Amino acid sequence: MRGARDLALLSVLSLLACKDKADDTGSGPTSTGTWMQGLSYEWEYFNHRVSHLTLVAEGSGASLGVIGGTSTTNVYPGLPDDCDPDLCDEFPFPDTAAVTLDWAQVTTSEAVFGEGSHEIVADAAGVTETLSVAFDGEVPAGAELTAVLQGWSLDTDYPLSGGDSCYDPALGWHLRTLAVEISDVALDGDTAQVELSVAVAAGNSLEDVRVCVDEVREQAQVPVRVHVLVVATTAGIETEDVAHSLAYEYKSDDGEFLEQPDPDVADRPLGLDQAFVGWSALRWDFHVDDEEDRGAYVRRLEVGYDTDAGWASGHANNYSPPTQLSGFDYAFEGRLVGVDLSDAVAAGQIALDLPAELDDEGNAVITSAEIGAD
Repeated sequence: MRGARDLALLSVLSLLACKDKADDTGSGPTSTGTWMQGLSYEWEYFNHRVSHLTLVAEGSGASLGVIGGTSTTNVYPGLPDDCDPDLCDEFPFPDTAAVTLDWAQVTTSEAVFGEGSHEIVADAAGVTETLSVAFDGEVPAGAELTAVLQGWSLDTDYPLSGGDSCYDPALGWHLRTLAVEISDVALDGDTAQVELSVAVAAGNSLEDVRVCVDEVREQAQVPVRVHVLVVATTAGIETEDVAHSLAYEYKSDDGEFLEQPDPDVADRPLGLDQAFVGWSALRWDFHVDDEEDRGAYVRRLEVGYDTDAGWASGHANNYSPPTQLSGFDYAFEGRLVGVDLSDAVAAGQIALDLPAELDDEGNAVITSAEIGAD
């Protein structure tokens, strides 16, 4: 098993590839932009709640961290004396997540970039706020603006909207919705005004031993820090929406857990073929039509695309015999942005096995890695 912070292995795991595009034919000052093309995590042993996700590629570095509650860290902070342990049970156990982050980077005179991040305290209804981003050079006359995601960081360790309860939200939520969107970009003087929308909805566990979770799940508030790369360019900009869904049954008539095979990406087409392509919106909804508002224990979550092969996909599952408690379904919606730059784009992947670890203050341990084009 690879160590979570063994940076020596990153040089082996980082796969650099350049798109078959011409060299920079522009003139004048250049600007460098870094963004996220895809990401994934998958737990080694079981499915879990979501309590912390950091998956970010920006500048020359990446940050990665995944926690799924005490059933991944093997650390349980305890229960208040006046709470019933039979209704608020936890199952401490260690687990490790296989994490990948696909990144891209370009240096060009055909665009000017700006980086920024903003934290929004999200709820089930969704929250929209505006981020101001400064560019690293002068915006060309007549330039159009767009923006793509560099990733995000979320942590459920935040007070409930209704005050203290027997359930500690730091232990995570059973997700019904996870959504991050760049909904608008506009130029205001020398800065970009980026409208960000985020939603996180928690569902019911429907377990007798976790009644205390279900009693407060509608009070969930989750800080989400969204990282964006803003692009000002006179090159052409295109967008493409993708949407698909998938459902898995629970058990066979004989009581066997049913497999959850990966989707066929040929059924998830992508028309964009530019060298510069990035996500500007991602949304997963889980157990969509469940009448009891079941939330998801997530084993695997991922999103990615391949312009050469012509597909784009968001995916998830909860496959976890023998702890799996239900079947699983999701609906995914995303939006991709393509920019007609003529410069070569460097792309690579960081792949790590990350044990779910907390520091001495109970915060998620975040792994840093260097990225960049040779």
